Amino acid sequence: MDPTTLRSFIAVAELLHFRRAAERLGVGQAVVSRHVQALEHEVGTPLLLRTTRSVSLTAAGATMLEEARAVLDRSDAALRATRQAAAGGLPILRLGGIDGALNLLLPPILKGLARHDPAQRVAITEIVTSGDGAAAVANHRLDAALVRPPAQAIDGLAWMGVWREPVVVALPEDHPAARRSDVDPDALCDTPMIAFPRHARPILHEAVRAILEAASDPPRIALELSEKLTVLTLVSDGVGCALLPAWVSRLPVARVVFRPLSAAAAPLTLALCWRNGDPSETVATLRRIVRDAVHGGAVPPDAVAIDPKN
Repeated sequence: MDPTTLRSFIAVAELLHFRRAAERLGVGQAVVSRHVQALEHEVGTPLLLRTTRSVSLTAAGATMLEEARAVLDRSDAALRATRQAAAGGLPILRLGGIDGALNLLLPPILKGLARHDPAQRVAITEIVTSGDGAAAVANHRLDAALVRPPAQAIDGLAWMGVWREPVVVALPEDHPAARRSDVDPDALCDTPMIAFPRHARPILHEAVRAILEAASDPPRIALELSEKLTVLTLVSDGVGCALLPAWVSRLPVARVVFRPLSAAAAPLTLALCWRNGDPSETVATLRRIVRDAVHGGAVPPDAVAIDPKN
């Protein structure tokens, strides 16, 4: 269906008058009549009832009016979105993030984007495995993602470090080690450890493994679970302890205390990734918002913001 034909029909259907419709469109009345007749021929049924004194819509015409409006609205939206993309903007920013990143950074990101462009839309994808999130950016399923950099580099991605956060131990509040200001992993040797499976949380799995291997008398891993809230629920019920990213200590979980480790442990890094060479002004704005949010204090406890130049 030709947009010009649809506009002629919409004008007649709204005004119920061919001459006035032609005046609205700035064309001759005969042109409008030809457009309406062509549309009726295309759909195979009358859309208007015409007499010498009046014009009215048939039932089919009323349906066509709503559908024609929707078609033109969609066409106009597609045109705006295409022009916006050509100018460097994204009509919808497809952003992914792991749980800790979204917990801390999603509010300032949404507020910052709204201030920059109130019409900016955002589609959020929650990511479990950082490698999958980075791959989704590389494969154009996401525009950017807040993830932990994978051990193996992914071609075609640019990275901006966001923060480095320590690993902390979550303990039942009545655990003897909960009274300490920091905890040595050897002090947990008699406490079952709840850890994370490699397939679901590979980076956290390796971080926990490295900490336990460095201990002289490490705790025994009793079970592995993927979801951090499930792990914390078991800690709260006294089932065991867990090693977690520091951001988790912000969660309101009863009967659980968090303590830093006394032994040195490699921090967990969060970074923002996007496609290298992406000219989008929207992604550039996102980078500025994330940088400002982190240096404004949107970081986990005891985390260190990363200078984007480093």
